[in-house]
Amino acid sequence: MGGHDAMNWMLALHLVVLAMGTGMSFSNLVNFALAARLPAEQARLLAGLRMVMGRIGDGVIALIWLSGLFLAAGMGGGAGMDAFPVAFHVKMLFVLLLTLSHIGARYSASRAAKGGGAVWIMRARLFTAGVFLSAVASIVLAVLAFR
Repeated sequence: MGGHDAMNWMLALHLVVLAMGTGMSFSNLVNFALAARLPAEQARLLAGLRMVMGRIGDGVIALIWLSGLFLAAGMGGGAGMDAFPVAFHVKMLFVLLLTLSHIGARYSASRAAKGGGAVWIMRARLFTAGVFLSAVASIVLAVLAFR
């Protein structure tokens, strides 16, 4: 397998994990909306599902970063970050925001699960929205950067 093939496989992996992360964050937003309308016992079950999705999300975000760094290293042509357009640099800010939002959502969900109350559920929901919106923004900016 040549370098070009490896880059294509890495791009495919990168796109798959981006799709997974975006879909999982949207799914968790739907989960929050449903949980808010359910009795406490059923809402706790949905919270448990969000915790599982969050743990899977840890790996997804790690793969987004690893595959993205591999792709960037292969595309830079030795010129470093100067080789990339401004849209790429802005995209990277959104990927960083996505990562920080994921960490905030995981922390907030953990506090909520330990009896922290509605304020931590609200924070987890807000951070989850940050993950989703950052993912969408990073995808749009990637299209603009590499068209």
